[in-house]
Amino acid sequence: MSEETTPATEDKTTSTEGNDFKPITTQADLDKLVSDRLKRERSKYEGFEEYKAKAAKFDELDEASKSELQKEQDARAKAEKELESYRQKEQIAVWASEVSKATGVPADVLRGSTKEDIEAHAEQLKDAYKTSTAPSGTDKGGQPPADQVSTGDWIRESYKR
Repeated sequence: MSEETTPATEDKTTSTEGNDFKPITTQADLDKLVSDRLKRERSKYEGFEEYKAKAAKFDELDEASKSELQKEQDARAKAEKELESYRQKEQIAVWASEVSKATGVPADVLRGSTKEDIEAHAEQLKDAYKTSTAPSGTDKGGQPPADQVSTGDWIRESYKR
């Protein structure tokens, strides 16, 4: 069998050749280091405001160079988009009204963008909006039944029951 040789391990100490690291020992050193870094970073964006102004001027010239026809086409496209939005809102209101009549849930609490969504929401709210003909413990006129009329003497009435 042949013996394998392993290379000698290098000394674990780190060489400081070419390394200019100095530990930061004071706040002034840290401030100087951060200040230098900020200056380098700011120099990358030097003249940015000038470029920004040029871009705004270019946009103005581009807008000015559009023909009247292009401007009218843009305005028409914007108006059509707005009209479609209003039509969609109106259609949703119609669906909500239809579902409200069918389920008894008020239309103003129904939410959804399709009729199916509105119907599903109405089904969720249906139990909360069930209406009864008269509140419990009252007759149709909203008064308690004649056998439950109070005489004002609540102590005697509580013992009668």
